[in-house]
Amino acid sequence: MSFKYQISPLLLLAMSACSDVEKADEDVHEHELITTVVLHFTNTADETDMLQVRWNEGDDKGEEIVLQNGSDYTLSLEILNEEEEPTEDVTPEIAQEEDEHQVFFTGDAVAGPCMDDNPEAFIEHAYADEDANGLPIGLENTISTLAVGSTDGDYSRKNGLVVTLRHLAYEDGQRTKVAGLADQLVRGGFSSLPGANDFSVIYPVVVE
Repeated sequence: MSFKYQISPLLLLAMSACSDVEKADEDVHEHELITTVVLHFTNTADETDMLQVRWNEGDDKGEEIVLQNGSDYTLSLEILNEEEEPTEDVTPEIAQEEDEHQVFFTGDAVAGPCMDDNPEAFIEHAYADEDANGLPIGLENTISTLAVGSTDGDYSRKNGLVVTLRHLAYEDGQRTKVAGLADQLVRGGFSSLPGANDFSVIYPVVVE
């Protein structure tokens, strides 16, 4: 199935509408609205050390992420439509459409597969899930803290941790989610990738 997410334009959020693309012998899904993105961090050495940070529609950035230096964390994404009653969890639908979606993790605070060499990074990202084709999804991840640091209140487009969900719809019956998209992003930015962003949210980061 293929479906589309729609989000209101927001300050500092690079948003664009996904186009409706039908795959052969499949129906197009109802459009979905994303109003909230929640990041869930759990310290792998102490499962009582948990952090939840949110971005809500209308906010110019997400809540501040505060992590402990020298630690590893699991990071899970929860993607919601809170205009529904009760709240609709959109995450399972994105997981079902795993061959059309990938989350990219960028920003001045970050080292990882979506970033070029970044000696100033104080957190490191790695994917912890993959789709049926062996390609990363990004709903489940690991974050390692590398050094004490913060984004110092400067939330320009590349600062902090930038979490971007890309909808990589089929084109002419062919997958556009292919191997090497993170490397392609490093070389050419988001404009070099197929598809369109469903959301892109900046989270300020502090490592203590």
